[in-house]
Order: sequence, then C-alpha cells, then structure tokens
Amino acid sequence: MKKKSLIFLFVLPLTLGCLFSCAGSSLSSEVELSKTTDKYRTYYQIFPYSYADSNGDGIGDLKGIEDKLDYIDSLHYDGIYLNPICSATSYHKYDVRDYYNVDSQFGTLDDFDSLVNKAHEKGMTVVFDLVINHTSLSNSWFTKCFNAHINENASEDDLYYKDFYPIVDTPDGTSTIPYTAYGKTVYYEQSFSGDMADLNLKDVIEHPDGNLATELKKVIKFWLVDHDVDGFRLDAVTSFFGKSNTIYNDATATFLKWFHDYAVSLKEDVYIVGEGSWGDPTTYNKPMQAYSGIDSFFNFQDKGSQGICGMLSRNSSLCKATYFGSLEKGNAASVSSSGISSSFIANHDTGRLYGASTGSVGTAYPRMAHALLQMLKGDTYLYYGDEAGMSLAGTSDPDIRQPMPWGDSYTCTACPGTTSTKDEYRYKYGTVASQLEDADSLPNYVKKVNYARRLHPAISHSDGTLVASNSDSSMAAYEKKYGNDDVIIAINASKTDEQTLTIGDGSYSLSNDLSTSGNATLSGKDLTVPALSVVVLNVK
Repeated sequence: MKKKSLIFLFVLPLTLGCLFSCAGSSLSSEVELSKTTDKYRTYYQIFPYSYADSNGDGIGDLKGIEDKLDYIDSLHYDGIYLNPICSATSYHKYDVRDYYNVDSQFGTLDDFDSLVNKAHEKGMTVVFDLVINHTSLSNSWFTKCFNAHINENASEDDLYYKDFYPIVDTPDGTSTIPYTAYGKTVYYEQSFSGDMADLNLKDVIEHPDGNLATELKKVIKFWLVDHDVDGFRLDAVTSFFGKSNTIYNDATATFLKWFHDYAVSLKEDVYIVGEGSWGDPTTYNKPMQAYSGIDSFFNFQDKGSQGICGMLSRNSSLCKATYFGSLEKGNAASVSSSGISSSFIANHDTGRLYGASTGSVGTAYPRMAHALLQMLKGDTYLYYGDEAGMSLAGTSDPDIRQPMPWGDSYTCTACPGTTSTKDEYRYKYGTVASQLEDADSLPNYVKKVNYARRLHPAISHSDGTLVASNSDSSMAAYEKKYGNDDVIIAINASKTDEQTLTIGDGSYSLSNDLSTSGNATLSGKDLTVPALSVVVLNVK
C-alpha cells in the first residue's frame, strides 16, 4: 500500500498528542442508542414482493418483514419505507385496485397492524408508498366512473365517481398526455401504461371538498389514523398533472399543500416525502416543498453513478474528498429552511449501489459509498440488499428487484420477468446469514456506519464546514455541530494511497473509524486515514 503524506494547515484549536488505533471499527464499544425522535432519520427501503417470505409461497409478505425487523434494527436503521402494499393486480403493486386493503399476496390488514406495532415498539418509523397518481382499471372507482360516462341511466352511485378520472369522448389532439381507448366508446388518460388510469387530481384543486377529494381524505385517514402509519412516500409527484407538463410547479404545489394540510390535521408529526424532480431540484422541488409544507423530496441528483458514486468513479473529475461539500451544498439548496434533504444511491427504479459504486473492483467501493451516504445531512434511504452487496442482473425493473439472499427459508423466488442469472453474479458476497458471521463483512460495516450516524446527531442535522484539505483535494475534513455534539468528518477519497492530513492544533479524539481496510491513526494534530475511508472525530 502506498503512503502519501500531504499537509494543509487550518487554524482550529486542537492539541491532543495521543496516538489512537482502531482496527477499522468504532473505537467505542457499541452501546444501545435511542432511536432518532425527530424527522432526521435513516430509512431502510423494502420491496415487499422480493424481501422475506414467511409462508413458503415464494412471495415476500408483511409477516416476513416483521420477522426480519430484528435484523433491520440491528443495523441501526430508524425506520422502514415500504413500496406499495395496497391491493393491486401486478407484482409491483403500483396499480392500486383497493386503497383500503393490503394485497392478499402480502397478507392482511391485521398483519400490517402487527408489523407497525412491532416497529413502534422498537422505536422505528413506518412509511409506505401511497400511489395517488393513477389506479388499476379494475379499481371500482374507475369502473363506476366509466359507467357514469357511457350510461345515460347511470346510478347515483356511479355518477358520484364521474369526475374521478379524465375520461373523454375524443382525445384533444394537442394534448401531450397519452390517452387509451376503453370499451371502444371513450378514452382515459394514462401517463405510465395502458393498464393504469390517471386520477383527475385537477378536480381536487378545483373542488377541495368535492367527491374525489373526500375519498382521498378517507384513504389518508384510513392509513394514518386507523392503521397508525407514520407517513407516506408520494409516488410520481412530477406526473400528477401529466408527465413532464408545464404546470408542474403551481398545480403540483397546490395539490401537495392540500394533501399536507389535511394529513397534518390528522397527525401533527406525519412525515411526507415526494418522488420529486429528476432534474434540477432547486427549480422544482424547493419552491414546491416550501409552499406545500411537505417534509422532503428525494435528491435524485445523488443517485447512481452521479453524486456519491461519482466520487468513486475511476476516471471521474468528481474523485475528490471536497466533492462531499458540494453534495451537501446542492442538497441544502433543494429544500427550504423548513425542509429535510432526502438522499439515496439506489432504489427500485435506478439499479443497485453495487453497480453504481463499481463494487466489482473491490468491497472498498460499496463500503465507501455507504459511509459517504450516511455522513450527509438530512434523511437517508438504503435499498434492501444493498447492505449485503446485491448486484444488478440487468436493466429491467424485475432485475432490480431480485430476491433478498437470506440463506434461510425466508428467501423469495424471483419476481415475474426476472432475467435468469447465476447467484454468484447476483449475490457476489453470499447470503446474509453467511455475511453476518463475518465481522469484516459488508453488513457489519454498514452497522458501524449507521451506529456512527446515530451516535452523532450533528452528522444528520448539520451541513459540514470545510476545515482542512490537502493540495489535490483527495483528502478533506468537515466540521459539523448540533447542540452539544461537535464532530469532524475526515474523508480520504484516494483509491490507492493512505494519506495524512494535519488539521490544526487543539483537542480532539477518534470516535468512529470507518476505514474500508486497515486502521486510521491520530497522532497529535496529524490524522492518517487508509485509502477510500472515512473517520469521525470528536471535537472537545
């Protein structure tokens, strides 16, 4: 291993001259830490169909998720985010058939209540995907709306639903929104696919106490109050009024404010995060979040080979430790003063952390990606299986949603449409069971990273201030303060070189060594960090 000593001086009151060594782990023995009590949380995202099968039918279910909560809790996640669970016709459940029931493949409402209760007993938050942009064609709302449009003698019950969907006799030739013929007599709007009809959310804006608004309020209350969910991830926010439409800002913000205000009236601390802009978040997400009052939008600028993983690309201009500061600055610019940044590297639409962080060239890359993600301010989201190094078998949705490799009876079968791929490619590091037995495995590294984040609230609550960096910016240190917590996050982004950074003169100590290999050491004011590693220091 090469060693390169580069020095950059910064005036910071530091004087401790002791030498610390920590063998790539937290210096302090882990003690039980209280869960986060505010909205700055670390979430574990679960795609239910592929996660944990408790009854042997090959399909993941809510009981399976409940049985694996101890595992998720042991990794120090504050909450879980579930992809859609409502009754639907597809494996992914984004085509809602019934908003008032859990899909039978996943279990029952009693199973959901049991999961929520157990999570709450552990101090964990439960958020799930509420899909209100569109429904299945088999949803009773759609069939009654259709009947109201084609039947001159439609019943009062059917007429109640007449404005629930944009159904027209003849599509407007100038519309950029796709329409599909239904029953050879009318056309319905569909922004995503022909088997999912768009809801007429414009009617909610024009008639906030109208029929559709009333039914959506019932849905919100059903889950927030009757079944005690803590919040929602709102799917397809950018398509509420047609995909890539020009009224995205005003109409969407108005609808989100209506949604937020009603949800808060039911549960004051409800948490709402939107699947916001895939483009410039400062143009779209920030003004909408500020006006509507919802807590957050996802930072799509941080996903995949962009953002965090851009720092790990072999030939990227972003391969600098100081790019961490640029990420936090960009994330801060995407929310208002009351908003919370939500960062992720991979999810059910984008692929996996393993591929984005070039995991094929070594475990240091995905480890570093995990560490950098959890050093960011705000909320963070980890896609199930990325803590175990699951890889991308292809580019289609089913390939991104492979079964979790438990190594026990809870392992699911592949979801419909999955490409046939050898397990040694999908699961390069083996099963979860085998990895947990290895103290140096990826899941156990993730546990250390999450522990450091929970131990130091300054990490999630504060943007970092650059206090030192070397001449080529491959190593840098950022200070974060929150309440009585004052830490320095030191990052060595070099892929080959152990490096030493002189931070200043004063009093500090090693708190958490998140080195991907080897040991970090602190001697006086000189901090030495292995390649591709992060270290957290206490400032006294």
